[in-house]
Amino acid sequence: MLVFLTLALAGFVLLVFGWIFGHDHDFGHDFSHDFGHDMGHDVDQEGTISIFSLRVLATFVMGFGAAGFVCVWKYKTNNLAASIAGSGFGFAIATLMYSFMRILTKQQGTSSFPLSSLVGSEGIMIVAIDPDETGQVGITFKGQYDTYLAVAKSGKAIHKGKSVRVVAVSGNELVVEEN
Repeated sequence: MLVFLTLALAGFVLLVFGWIFGHDHDFGHDFSHDFGHDMGHDVDQEGTISIFSLRVLATFVMGFGAAGFVCVWKYKTNNLAASIAGSGFGFAIATLMYSFMRILTKQQGTSSFPLSSLVGSEGIMIVAIDPDETGQVGITFKGQYDTYLAVAKSGKAIHKGKSVRVVAVSGNELVVEEN
C-alpha cells in the first residue's frame, strides 16, 4: 500500500514540476527548425508532444499509484489486482493528458518558416559578397527582420548596402541578385 501511495505522490510532484519548469516540445521544435532550414526541406514546424514526455509519464505514474492505493486500501485487493487496475487507470489519464497537451500545442504560433518562402523577397546586403564567396543579407519577412547567408546568382561581387532580391535557395544560403 505504501508503494502505491509513494508512486502517486512522486507522479504528482513530477507532474507539477513538469508544468512549472518543463518544456515538452524542445526536441520537436529544434529538430524541425534546424533540419528545415539547414537541409532545405519543408518540415512540419509545429512542436510535437511525445507519449514519453515528462508530463505524460508523470500522469501515468500518478494514476497508477493512486488507483493501486485505492484498490489496496479501500477494496482490500492483492497487489497484482491493484497493479492491473492502476495500469488501466494510469493509461487512461495519461491518454487524456497527452490529448490535452496536443490541443495546447496546436494553439501555439510559430515564427519559423522554410527558407524557400523568402524567394522573391528584397533585402539589403549587410556583408558584401566577394566573387564566388558568401555574404550576408538582411531581410524583413512577415514583420520579422533577420539576416541570412547569401551568394550572388552571377558569381560576381555585390557590395554592402546594395538592394538585392532573393531568386533561389541553395542549401542554407539564399541566392540573390542585385536590384
